[in-house]
Amino acid sequence: AEAAFAQARNLRDLLERVLLALAARKAPAAPDLEALSDALGAALSNRRLVPAGAGGWSVGWGDRGGDDLDRVLWPVVTSAVDVLTSKWRHKVYLCASDDCRLILVDREPGRPRTRCRRCATLHRSSKHYRAQVKPRRDALKRRRRPSPAELEEARRRREERLRARAAERESLNREVV
Repeated sequence: AEAAFAQARNLRDLLERVLLALAARKAPAAPDLEALSDALGAALSNRRLVPAGAGGWSVGWGDRGGDDLDRVLWPVVTSAVDVLTSKWRHKVYLCASDDCRLILVDREPGRPRTRCRRCATLHRSSKHYRAQVKPRRDALKRRRRPSPAELEEARRRREERLRARAAERESLNREVV
């Protein structure tokens, strides 16, 4: 299990170096490409014809028997090579947020994305906060506070209104009875 975990970490680091080179519009280093090619060969050696529904067959991941803890890495390697060899290799970007390390493939037409979905949402919400919420909150802070005499006058008027309503209800109750 420790060997599979070390292999997964090495593959993660390898893919990060290769994809960061693509994002920087540079060619990946030759040793990294060689290591990725070796990982691809190991993954593809496990491709097999497997039974599919209704008596058909499809290409899937075979079972070698024993502990295949590295089995989860095979689709990752093939997907990374698919990106490297596809028309999308020019659409690999590093998220533009300073605190995010996510590497993304932008498959959307039109304007290229510069942030991952999480960072884009945070960016939009912070822009909304700065444009809408903060000015309102600051305006409320600047609003003049009423003086104690004005507060007392407002309390007295409220009590008068309540007494007037109570008297009106009392007179209506007398008329009904």
